Amino acid sequence: AGTASDGGEYTMVNNGEFRIKNLATGAGNYPVLSILNGMTAVTDGATLGQINFQAPDETGSDATKVTASITAVAEGTYDATNNPTALVFKTAIDNEAVEHMKINKDGAVLIGQPSSTNRLTVSESANTYIARFNGTAGSGNVFMHLWRMTTTPNDDTSSFLLCDDGDGSNEKMRINSNGNVKNANNS
Repeated sequence: AGTASDGGEYTMVNNGEFRIKNLATGAGNYPVLSILNGMTAVTDGATLGQINFQAPDETGSDATKVTASITAVAEGTYDATNNPTALVFKTAIDNEAVEHMKINKDGAVLIGQPSSTNRLTVSESANTYIARFNGTAGSGNVFMHLWRMTTTPNDDTSSFLLCDDGDGSNEKMRINSNGNVKNANNS
């Protein structure tokens, strides 16, 4: 539907794809998809809009549930000069999709943590990598690993590792949570 005089068109093609096209050809013209909410009083925690991903024709109770979503959520009451909003990203392994990442109203990215005052917060349980930064394997590459081995604060097994391989087996330096620094020679 839509004509050049309308300025745009939308089409549902036979494979289920929904297309939006701006028919204007000048610079600065582009299609926009807007999700509009009719609330007249937006308060903290209100959902402004949501995009869900689902396979409703699949079989089995978990298979038909929402498996991923992106939600805009108010992080405070809206007024004439404020509209604090977060984007919440949810994914599922089984059952309903749950929050795994949020970009809060201040632009901070929170992974595995509901709130933080830091620009980037990654939180994970014990015995796992919190973050890994890997390059292509080979000579001259540096790999950084943030590792949490236990839930005991200030122990010797929570570490920041610098390695020259992808799996952490060729460790070059370790800074433990108690502040001790060790190099490849354990000194």
